[in-house]
Amino acid sequence: MKTCTKCNLPKATTEFFKNPRGKDGFASRCKLCNNAATAACGKKRYEESSSFRAEVATSVKKWKGDNPDKVSDQVLRTRCKRAGTTVEVYKSLPKKCSFPHCQATKPGGKGDWKLDHDHKPGGKFRGLLCDNHNKGLGHFHDNIEELQDAIDYLKKSKKADEI
Repeated sequence: MKTCTKCNLPKATTEFFKNPRGKDGFASRCKLCNNAATAACGKKRYEESSSFRAEVATSVKKWKGDNPDKVSDQVLRTRCKRAGTTVEVYKSLPKKCSFPHCQATKPGGKGDWKLDHDHKPGGKFRGLLCDNHNKGLGHFHDNIEELQDAIDYLKKSKKADEI
C-alpha cells in the first residue's frame, strides 16, 4: 500500500505509475490524480496559447491592413522565389499569357498573372499564364502524355461532329 500525496488516500501500488526516481520506484500521485492534473495543465496551456494565437492573429491582420504595399511586395517575392525567378524578371515580362493563342487580357481568378514553373525540386520558371491555362496544366500534372491524350480526344470528338 502507498498513500497518494494529492488525494491522501491509501492505494495499491498498481494504482501508481512507475517512476524510477521515486523512493519506492513509483510516482507520488496516484494514476487518477496524475491524469486529472495532466488534463488540467493541458487545458490551461491550450487556453493560454489559444488567446495568445488570437492576439497575434489580430496584430498581424492589423499590420497587413496598415501596410498593403509591403504585403503585396512580400507575396510577390515569395511567389517568384517558389517559381524559381526574381521580382525583377517578373516585372520585366509582358503581362500576358505565354500560350500563343490565348485571348486573355486579364489574369483571371484571384490575383495577378500566374508564375508557371515545373514542379520538380528546384523547378525552372517557364513564363506567365492566365488562370485558366495555369489550372489546366496543373490538372494534367505537367504530364505530356496526358495532355496529348486530351488533344487526341478533342480531335477525335471534332471529327465525329463533322461526320
